[in-house]
Amino acid sequence: MKDTAYTWQLRCRWKALRQTTISIDNINHLIDSVTNLVNEARQRHFQRWPIHLSKPDPIPASYKKEISTLKNWIA
Repeated sequence: MKDTAYTWQLRCRWKALRQTTISIDNINHLIDSVTNLVNEARQRHFQRWPIHLSKPDPIPASYKKEISTLKNWIA
């Protein structure tokens, strides 16, 4: 990271990718698609292990809020 030419190229590449491939919109779309993909498994999981997401306190009270918290953390 002491090579300024390298760090400049790295910064430019990061900015370019954040506007396209790893933009917040693309990451949120990926999270939503995976959420839809695992929906049936999620339901079976909570039937088998009835965990309450509201315990312990910092954990969101629902799966939907958990996904929202993840998206906010990534942003």
